[in-house]
Amino acid sequence: MCPPLQAGVAELADALDLGSSGVTPVEVRVLSPALFPEMSKVNPGEFKINPRCTVLRDDLGYHQFIPHTSYLMTATSSQAIDTHAGQAVYSPFVLKLYDAWVLGISNRLIWKCPTKHLLAMYQQHVTSNHLDVGVGTGYFLKKTRWPINTQLALMDMNPNSLATAAARVPGLTPCTFEADVFEPWSLGDKLFDSISMNYLLHCLPGNLQNKSVVFEHAKAHLTSGGTLFGSTLLGKDLPRSSTAKRLMDIYNRKGIFSNTEDSLDILEHVLSQYFAKVEIQTRGCCAIFIASQ
Repeated sequence: MCPPLQAGVAELADALDLGSSGVTPVEVRVLSPALFPEMSKVNPGEFKINPRCTVLRDDLGYHQFIPHTSYLMTATSSQAIDTHAGQAVYSPFVLKLYDAWVLGISNRLIWKCPTKHLLAMYQQHVTSNHLDVGVGTGYFLKKTRWPINTQLALMDMNPNSLATAAARVPGLTPCTFEADVFEPWSLGDKLFDSISMNYLLHCLPGNLQNKSVVFEHAKAHLTSGGTLFGSTLLGKDLPRSSTAKRLMDIYNRKGIFSNTEDSLDILEHVLSQYFAKVEIQTRGCCAIFIASQ
């Protein structure tokens, strides 16, 4: 029987005692930080696991009981990664807080990239044939002034995010795709004139070279004159306040972010592997990128 994974990704080796077991098959269940309403205080060591839930512990001794999606992977070191961790945080409860905390407070005061700049990016580059990847709450979709007869598609791993975002643009009746962006996108031969991925990359596991497969998938679904645009928070190169560093460290330990090695040079390099024209602007510790052929 595969052991349950406790705490965060960083504690994977300790939780599984990999040092003494070599290669171990691990059932990895959804990881997330202590931001759920289901979070409750229980006695240390008391794990109540049932077929629908898994138990995680944060540094304060809180335990969470949350619905899980599981899959099998082979772990050989503490760098084994749960690809669901970055999106698992977005429960319906957290999504209600997201706009106020991330777009209202964090962007302006911590990351130093006010949300108006990200909205301007959307407004400048969206087309009437658009795919949004990593939809969040749908804030930007709602605020954007769309062309007439827009065909909008949404892609995300998290069904909560997809439902929330789609509900904010009912007039556009978007098509929704629940999918893992690391896997080939199941869109058939559908091509888009614009694709956005806002605040997606820093939530994906691994380094930017590993994450660059999403650019490959995006390019495969862009028209010849299409544009990919988005933004990501970088863990290196760009200026960060002490508060930004501390919060980013916490998010990385919790598995919400995976961007400690993400840098401006590497971002430009991996984008240039797939696109002939790459433009990157920076505000605070945020990189805003536009790429096309």
